[in-house]
Amino acid sequence: MFGPDFFRTLVGVERTRDQEHEGELVCISGAETGNSCGELKSTDHTQNRGDGGERKHQRLARYNSEDGDSGAPVYRKVRGRRALAVGIHSGTVRCDFLFRNTCRVYSHASVNQKQFNLRICTRGRARCGR
Repeated sequence: MFGPDFFRTLVGVERTRDQEHEGELVCISGAETGNSCGELKSTDHTQNRGDGGERKHQRLARYNSEDGDSGAPVYRKVRGRRALAVGIHSGTVRCDFLFRNTCRVYSHASVNQKQFNLRICTRGRARCGR
């Protein structure tokens, strides 16, 4: 991870989408932003893609991010210096038309692992075999 949470230990991956709840604190570890945390606002956002398709079951959160943070890990802090991987950051959308606020969008870890056949390693590169 980047920024002040570089030494946070990733101890696991949320396996199912129903483990997250609105109002919880989630964090990003972005290459540009570093570490930023904010409230999870929605666990079931549908995002329209430019090609007419949709991305369903996206998450909306209020952490900070910058261009260049796409693909960054999103995590939840657990006891001590530990973290639980919850998703992958993908961008920004307007989440409140009246006040023109923006939310950050991420896909849940289980969706990414299934769709892209990914394995999120929690033991470090040297000890994470296939």
